[in-house]
Amino acid sequence: MRFSRFFVIGITFLVVVGGCGDVSEPDPSTTATVGVLASGCSLVAAFGTGVAVAPDLVATSAHTVAGASDVVVIDQSGTERGAEVVGFDPRQDVAILSVPEAGPYSALGQIDKGDIGLLVTWHPDRAFENVDVIVTRLLRVTIEDIYVKGSTERLAFEIEADVTRGDSGGPVFTADGEVAGIIYATSRERDGVGFVLRSDEIAAVIARVDGRAVDNGRCP
Repeated sequence: MRFSRFFVIGITFLVVVGGCGDVSEPDPSTTATVGVLASGCSLVAAFGTGVAVAPDLVATSAHTVAGASDVVVIDQSGTERGAEVVGFDPRQDVAILSVPEAGPYSALGQIDKGDIGLLVTWHPDRAFENVDVIVTRLLRVTIEDIYVKGSTERLAFEIEADVTRGDSGGPVFTADGEVAGIIYATSRERDGVGFVLRSDEIAAVIARVDGRAVDNGRCP
């Protein structure tokens, strides 16, 4: 499976004016989900989604924050907090953000083919959205890195869901409320199909975090 079969979905830009709108009552098991705004690569901000996986750590897609000079997360109450990139892997497309007092968080977990999960995404114009998904395949994907340079392998899974550009970093939760992975792409060939990086890949990047800021690469 090659990169040409996917759309990377996080390189979406918009002008952000004012607050992030009304936020509906969140699902208690998914309050760890946050919005991510990254500035510095354009006159407007890139956006995506992230998920708190520790008291002060948020996982998101590397291509959302690549090259950004300023990163902000927005929780489900609409509160904005500055974030620092402390983990960045452009090959696996994972970034880890340090966010003091990030609020509720969810542990990493596993999901299997046929399981039902819950995808949560954030858009500045629609706030948070919850979508039920089904896992259709577990994958070991060969794909280019976020700069479309060297190839790498990723542990991933495929879901049936209405995934669109801008959903990158959106967590898929298990039935127990654990984070099974984060969205990184949508299918170019089939409508209603998305691809999710498994929690194993997120854990590998977290293991390298030492609390210090890291280079978050160049703009995509």
